[in-house]
Amino acid sequence: MSKNPLTALSGLLLLVLAAGFVSAQSETTSSSEQADNATQDTGYVERVGVVRINMQVFVTDKKGNRVTGLTKDDFVIVEDGRPVEITSFDEVVGGKRTTLADLAAAEQGEIPLENTVELEKFGEPEAAEVPEDERLHLIVYLDNLNLRPNSRVWALEGVKDFIRHNLAPSDLAMVVSYDRSFHIRQQFTTDREAVVGALREAGKLSAVLETRDAERRRVAEDVRRSRDAFTALSQVRQYAEFVEHEMGFAIRAVEEITRLLAGVNGRKALLYISDGVPMVAAEEMFMAVDVKHGVGSGYNQAFRHDMQRYYRRLVQTANANGVTFYTLDARGTAQDQSFSPAERRDRYGEKAIWIEQTAQANLAAPLQMMAESTGGKAIIQTNALGPALSRVSEDFSNYYNVSFKPLSPSDGRYHSIDVRLKDKGRSKGRGKLRVRHRSGYQSKTVRTELIEGTTASLFFGFESNPLGIDVNFGQPRPVEQDRWMLPVRVRIPIGSVLLVPRNRQNLARMEISVGVMDELGQISPVDVQKPFEFNIPDADLEVAMDKYYTYELNLLVRRGRQRVSVALRDSYGDKVSYLRRTINL
Repeated sequence: MSKNPLTALSGLLLLVLAAGFVSAQSETTSSSEQADNATQDTGYVERVGVVRINMQVFVTDKKGNRVTGLTKDDFVIVEDGRPVEITSFDEVVGGKRTTLADLAAAEQGEIPLENTVELEKFGEPEAAEVPEDERLHLIVYLDNLNLRPNSRVWALEGVKDFIRHNLAPSDLAMVVSYDRSFHIRQQFTTDREAVVGALREAGKLSAVLETRDAERRRVAEDVRRSRDAFTALSQVRQYAEFVEHEMGFAIRAVEEITRLLAGVNGRKALLYISDGVPMVAAEEMFMAVDVKHGVGSGYNQAFRHDMQRYYRRLVQTANANGVTFYTLDARGTAQDQSFSPAERRDRYGEKAIWIEQTAQANLAAPLQMMAESTGGKAIIQTNALGPALSRVSEDFSNYYNVSFKPLSPSDGRYHSIDVRLKDKGRSKGRGKLRVRHRSGYQSKTVRTELIEGTTASLFFGFESNPLGIDVNFGQPRPVEQDRWMLPVRVRIPIGSVLLVPRNRQNLARMEISVGVMDELGQISPVDVQKPFEFNIPDADLEVAMDKYYTYELNLLVRRGRQRVSVALRDSYGDKVSYLRRTINL
């Protein structure tokens, strides 16, 4: 799948046609306490309950070892500089949730701490059922625009071993590559060999950083031969603009995959593999001009090509959508691979080491920023890839699960987060502890979440159906040329919906979002339709609880294979179902 998945598919039309009852078997009860909070306006109904922000927090000592046994009282969460209430807290050790009661008993010496958790040996077929909102989704992302073939071979060997031996049986993994547009090489799966196979095939793709290396060599030679700083700077500026242009596309591609992941439920981690990416385009080349001509203005011009704003936006998008970055520098401990040692000496003389160190730091800075700002880790300057990736896997199975009540729920803005340890948390004989977590979150409206969930369902096949709805198609009919009118019926079990008593009636309010993806991966603009309601008289309520309410709409779609995703939200009960169906017209 190589097309931009957010490209609009023209000609999508939604028409509400009819609704009614059909028989079914279903039972549920409604909550009068929640019903009292229901509103009577005609706009979107926001959540009845209180919004919670969930996050994983990692605590290590000064040696990088995991710190377990902390409690809710050891932590303070600050949002935009103001403390917020921690509403729920638990610890996961070895992939198993540990209760506060067990931790308290262990602390008092009543039972050994290691006996409070049944540590799971990854790789064994038996696995405990993992709640959907805690299941790990790992994306292995190969940035082929910023990779050399030899580096990629080395990195992929380590990653394939990591996939085979360090993921839990319930963990889902997918493979994505960026080759001037991003391609999904393997959709989310628990089949580790399928993921390894996709990585093996991805290792055969073109890795195009060597093309940029050749251009960099040419510019470096022009600088060496230049007779004045003006001519040299002109050459370097052109190269810097070229690098910044390419990196803009590469960074936006990563941002796009994190945005698409917004509607995927559960924990999300992205392993980003590259040979480093520049924070400042051609920074060391501007420095080389100053070395050559003895001027100080060249290096100052480099910061016209500072790309920190791109990475900051990427981090905010990742945090807004709950994606943690783990960045891997595939060069290992190798130095600048675009020049040989002899070439470096010939071009830069005694300042070669100085310029090289600048180049290395420039390529590492974004990797550190992406990882640290999202609560992950950067694997930089190491040839011991196995142990480094094992440390990453520790994050997947050892963390504190913390929820808090945001100060400004559903305002759509980005908010900063800081998680701190109280003195009590630092005074357990471990010295100063380090806390890792994502640096912010974005509070989202219900409408935004429905759109994101519908898009994720289309793109990744994500489904969740707490309302027990069913989606089926009627007989399509041709309208014009390659366009068809497709009836879509959404059957809603009345017993699964929260009904609000009102004037001897029982009111349900629903919101629906529909999206369509064609066989080229083009997605129609996904939007939420105007809320619809249905009433059930008190006299009919008992019978109606075992029936369906059917909502029907028409889609105007093109000929060919189409994926249709439907999101349905019970506005009063604050439950959402996502289903995806496929039809070949």
